[in-house]
Amino acid sequence: MTEYLFRALFDQLAEPRIILKPDHPTFTVVSINSAYEQATGYKEEQLKGRSVWDFFKADAAGSFSAEKLKQGLEDVLRHSAEIKLPIFRFDLMGGAGSSPRWWQVELYPIIDENNSIVYITCTTHNVTIHVEDQANILESRRNEAAMLIQQQQSEKELQVSEHALRVTQDELSSERSETENKITRRTKELSDSEYRLNRIIANTPTGLCILKSDELIIEIINQSLLKLWGRVENDVIGKSILTAVPEFEGQPFVKRAKQVLGNGNQVTSLEEAVLIIKENGKQETRFADFSYDPLFDVNDKVESVLITVNDVTEIVKAKQLLQHQQEELETTNEELTAANEELQSMNEELHATNEQLAEVNQLLEEEREKNSD
Repeated sequence: MTEYLFRALFDQLAEPRIILKPDHPTFTVVSINSAYEQATGYKEEQLKGRSVWDFFKADAAGSFSAEKLKQGLEDVLRHSAEIKLPIFRFDLMGGAGSSPRWWQVELYPIIDENNSIVYITCTTHNVTIHVEDQANILESRRNEAAMLIQQQQSEKELQVSEHALRVTQDELSSERSETENKITRRTKELSDSEYRLNRIIANTPTGLCILKSDELIIEIINQSLLKLWGRVENDVIGKSILTAVPEFEGQPFVKRAKQVLGNGNQVTSLEEAVLIIKENGKQETRFADFSYDPLFDVNDKVESVLITVNDVTEIVKAKQLLQHQQEELETTNEELTAANEELQSMNEELHATNEQLAEVNQLLEEEREKNSD
């Protein structure tokens, strides 16, 4: 059950992840998740057991990027702390093609009970769209500035906030050594594996919880989700979700969890609004990406549901702000067009009036000459 839960957790994470051994300077690949395979075109059997430098080469990443990754890995070993590398370009050279791509890499040490680094997780965020969008927005601003100079009108600049999505890192259970006393050693291995898994769940920055039975009893929950809900662990463990978080009554969260427990089908909900009442009674609406994954027992029956909650409130607010600014820009453009049309009409009327005045002046001149004769 523990191995199945761990693999389900590792493979369902949205961002590409790779697990490395801390064997400097080789940094051998231990495993990759499904998102990494889809993003890069590599398969686990192609990379497992090889050095990270076998496929992260300077001809695709550039010497600067390769050096930054090397320095980041060394800093993780040196400080036993999470390292976030600056955005860099790395063009894929495998089956996924060789198109330009931009990445944000986070390195996270996995530390055992002896405070020793046993693995390093490498999370790669594909930020190509954000980089290209930023370039497109810059070009758009330049065009707007040129138009404003021609029309001698002022207009507010569009400002875009960029938020890096931080996603969870995970580790793969260490390989089981051959046993001399199979039952005893296997029990110890399972116990150790469960301990590491609980550490992963407790420390991952993405909200995680496991609900069981029709009453949706909270079996496991990590600090990230407790913080989002404004609760403490002792007040929610072993309680039903509606007892622990009564404001979820009538919200989609409960309905979807029961749906997965009933039919065993995975459900995903993106940028869903969630009303939360904090300990001080203050109501707060947050936006989150939800993933509901069924967990099966040895008889292949749904035993519980694993729920991951990724808080994307800042991203949604940024999108809403961008939409509002785009609407304001469209309104301003429409007003400028109407003003130009009105000015053209006035110019035509003025031209007609000048022609009439010229005719009157000519008639007066002829009359003056006739009178003088």
